[in-house]
Amino acid sequence: MKTARKTKVTFDDMPRMMSALLDQMRTLTDRVKRLETPEGRPKTSSGREILTTMEVANMLKLSRITVYRMASRGDIPCYKSGKNLMFYRDEILEWVDAHQNNESP
Repeated sequence: MKTARKTKVTFDDMPRMMSALLDQMRTLTDRVKRLETPEGRPKTSSGREILTTMEVANMLKLSRITVYRMASRGDIPCYKSGKNLMFYRDEILEWVDAHQNNESP
């Protein structure tokens, strides 16, 4: 990545510089979108998508600590891999569906 240079910018330079900045933003946006796609996520040999604790927290709109507590109590389906917790996307979605159906309106 290029470092910012301290140069004097004139009004005439602004359109060119804004165009370059927009190009860089599009490139970064494309990279982030590729990272967010399921193809970029780790999967098991059976093709099941693996989620991190932070991804589950974001999905459920909870804090990461809350997800850890729920996992330690056995309230949410998870598996331990060394020191890390891993979650299967399909199990989390099924768990959410089951718990939404049990809630009273």
